[in-house]
Amino acid sequence: GDGMEAFEVEETVAWVRRNGKRRVALQVPDHLLQEAPKIAHAITKQRREEQNTKRDGGQEEEFTVFIMADTIDGSCHVDELTADHLTADCVVHYGATYIPEVAKLPVRFVLDKCEALEVEDLVDKLGSAFTVEEVSPSRMTVVLAYELKYEHKMGEVARRLEAALEGDGGNLKHTTFVVPRVCLKEQGGGAAASGGPGPAGRAQD
Repeated sequence: GDGMEAFEVEETVAWVRRNGKRRVALQVPDHLLQEAPKIAHAITKQRREEQNTKRDGGQEEEFTVFIMADTIDGSCHVDELTADHLTADCVVHYGATYIPEVAKLPVRFVLDKCEALEVEDLVDKLGSAFTVEEVSPSRMTVVLAYELKYEHKMGEVARRLEAALEGDGGNLKHTTFVVPRVCLKEQGGGAAASGGPGPAGRAQD
């Protein structure tokens, strides 16, 4: 691909289109600043291509993407003040954030993703931890806790753990692994995100 998958360009453009927004502020943390122009260009390019396809010779609609960096309250909080100065009508927030984060503007959260997780090695280590003889229930539910940067891989981890234990045919073959999620992906103006305090999780469409 073009390396933009981690920044959810297609999903972001779909959200912008669905909400009828035209002035998009990208809030980018320091470690992503060098990628910010590429993200802004990719979003602008895809949105304008969509507009051109549907326009049929009509006048092109205004569509502007701003980049916000060095934000007033730190990169974890939505910088509504800067967005307001830019007269943006929505914010796309990249990187770590906190909940509950209540914003007046519609906000879409794109969380960091860490690809440096060896799923097979993790499954082997976790699987061996559940084969001890002292664990005897025929059915058990295990909640997998994780840092949010690994959230996109946890579904695969849970599926492979269940398959590994079922394949062993032992007393834990009916174990269910649960991956908790916090709803914070998209937020309308003034809508509170669900979940407890701390870094935000994956979210609702």
